[in-house]
Amino acid sequence: MTVEVVSKHEELIDEDCRMTQEQLRDRLHSDLGVDVSVASVHRALQGMLYSTKRLRIEKEMMNSSVNKEKRKTFVAELNKPIKKGSNLHRQGGVSSGSGLILLQTHEGSVKKQENARFMAGLFVAALRSEDYEELQPVKVVIVTDDSPSHSEVESLALVYLAADGIVNLNKFVVLRLGPYSPMLNPIEGCWN
Repeated sequence: MTVEVVSKHEELIDEDCRMTQEQLRDRLHSDLGVDVSVASVHRALQGMLYSTKRLRIEKEMMNSSVNKEKRKTFVAELNKPIKKGSNLHRQGGVSSGSGLILLQTHEGSVKKQENARFMAGLFVAALRSEDYEELQPVKVVIVTDDSPSHSEVESLALVYLAADGIVNLNKFVVLRLGPYSPMLNPIEGCWN
């Protein structure tokens, strides 16, 4: 750009510093009859030590006091030590043939009702699995340990299944191992 174009360029910016590069290019064309590219306008601005930024429109609620408070609460919860956070438990059902059949997460402690609902869901998932359809076994065997939270769960699971309209309840079998059996301990390789 010539000295005349650069000085006009600077004059236009002094008039209105909020002009876009396209607007500056159009004004140079209308005032001086000079065709310059947007890239040339950008280089000239950088040469004059002006910074160019894109227009950023903030949403109306973006920095409202309500949203700031929500973000503050979220960060406070996020930064809590794990022992002060909510207690999460994962329950999973695995088949030797197809792998993972059912995976559920519970917040808080897992009680008999949650275990019974999980066993009922696992039974239904096993009935619908490809392994079951291929092999057509007589029963679905759910292997669990005999921890206190698993005691008397079969009868409650049968109630849930009957309430859901599952009719082939004679195929539901629970095999119990010793309490906290190492064969089912997640640390010993079940979920690794």
